[in-house]
Amino acid sequence: MLRCCRDRALIFSVYDQGVEHKVTLWGGTGLNFGPDRQRILAYSASAERFRVLAKEQGADIFMSNHPSRDGARERLPMLKQRQPGEAHPFVAESAQVQGALELLRDCSYAQALKL
Repeated sequence: MLRCCRDRALIFSVYDQGVEHKVTLWGGTGLNFGPDRQRILAYSASAERFRVLAKEQGADIFMSNHPSRDGARERLPMLKQRQPGEAHPFVAESAQVQGALELLRDCSYAQALKL
């Protein structure tokens, strides 16, 4: 578990139809601690460390603690209506998970540079 800015970042296993998937759960998608450059830089560095860990683990699911930030609200009805043999709506390519974490890293870094 990686801790940053009073939030948690987790990587854990889940199984769908006997197939293991690795979930990244990023806690703290909002920079709600004000214009504190050092904290925002720490957030960006934590996102990068977590991205590397997620890549090493082969993470293929990205989730946030805010369901409006990761598409969970749209995916839950898809999961409920999912038919046997259909792809799981939360499972993505590893590159998509990496892209989400790169976005967190890069946008927070850009925000710090503006201060």
